[in-house]
Amino acid sequence: MPQHSPPHPKTPLPVRKLERILGGDATVGENGIVTVTVRRTDRIRLGGVVPDFSMTASETQPVISVMRRHRWEVGCLYNQETDEHPQLYFSHMYRVGDPVTLARQIREGLDRTAAKRA
Repeated sequence: MPQHSPPHPKTPLPVRKLERILGGDATVGENGIVTVTVRRTDRIRLGGVVPDFSMTASETQPVISVMRRHRWEVGCLYNQETDEHPQLYFSHMYRVGDPVTLARQIREGLDRTAAKRA
């Protein structure tokens, strides 16, 4: 049976007060978690891309191999949780280049996982 997010998620937290104190824009996620985005006043220009892959154990080597083949710098491989099944691993990678080429290479890495296409 499909489940749907509530149309107006609720939280017991004082959302507008948190927004005012932090000086940002608050949203409430479907799970009730409040996220406050605080914008910077300066302009930031990104010179590269840093995707964060989440992978199961059997996906780590195929993903890392394809990204290294495309000369991505693999910064780390780690896990955060202690009792999840299956265990998830995360990896930050970095590369500078043409945005379309980088997106295709990231997609090639994602295709080595159970990532769902939109």
